[in-house]
Amino acid sequence: MTKFFPMKLLVALVALLTACGDLSGIDPEARIAVPPSFSTYLPSAGIRPYSQLVAAALRDHKLPALADYTSYKDWQVRLGITQSGGMATPIFTLIDPAGSDQGRVQGRSVPIETWKRGQQETMRQAAADAAPRMAALFNKVVAERRQTADRAARERELAERQLQIQQLARSNRPMRIVITGITGAPTDGNRMLARMIREKLLKLGDVVQDTESGADFSVRAKVDDVAVDEKTRRLEIFWLIHNARNQEVGEIVQLNEVAVGSLDRGWGDLAVSVADEAAGAIHDVILTQLGRR
Repeated sequence: MTKFFPMKLLVALVALLTACGDLSGIDPEARIAVPPSFSTYLPSAGIRPYSQLVAAALRDHKLPALADYTSYKDWQVRLGITQSGGMATPIFTLIDPAGSDQGRVQGRSVPIETWKRGQQETMRQAAADAAPRMAALFNKVVAERRQTADRAARERELAERQLQIQQLARSNRPMRIVITGITGAPTDGNRMLARMIREKLLKLGDVVQDTESGADFSVRAKVDDVAVDEKTRRLEIFWLIHNARNQEVGEIVQLNEVAVGSLDRGWGDLAVSVADEAAGAIHDVILTQLGRR
């Protein structure tokens, strides 16, 4: 007896990430530049070492930072200080490749005279203090951009899919289906299932063609032959339905327990029964995709 498990419709909405970074919002080749800055009010001998210390501290937090001037696709950490009440407060501003301010972090305040001496330990401490918060800010900005891009990609994918469904539904013509393969069945199962599923789909009014060109949907099946005990085997049949864009839109699972050796002479009536149930479910998946059910 064939056990038929209700089909599950799987809509594949995949957020594709491209190498150019259009969807992620981040160019994978971009750096975070930390250019030397006279706005730090350090002595000239300390300006470049300070940017190098900040870049090194950011690298310690897994950011691709380099003490250098920016190129067109680089992020930037702009260095500066504010002065108030005899104290200097280091400022670290995150700038995106478009030149937009994405937020800032304030370092620990030190006496202005101490800061202006540009001592190595003072600059290193300022960099180490700000680096984890700068890393958190950068990662937050990146995550928000990716979420926005992923959401936009899902919305585009859904809109395109709905348009395709509407176009197919308006056409009011039989759907063109191609059987791309059936594998794993013992004895003559692959051949028999392919023949019978074709016949059953044709009876349901679908057009079953021999090539993928122009097909609205494709169907393939995989059969797993599993030993249950010494006398029984279980045939696990997985039917996968894809649309014209190769997106999986449905999966049908059938479990069939048969006696050991019962298929040695061929599938016979079992192929008919399996194909009859599978074809009906496949047809329902397609009608659901077209909004006709």
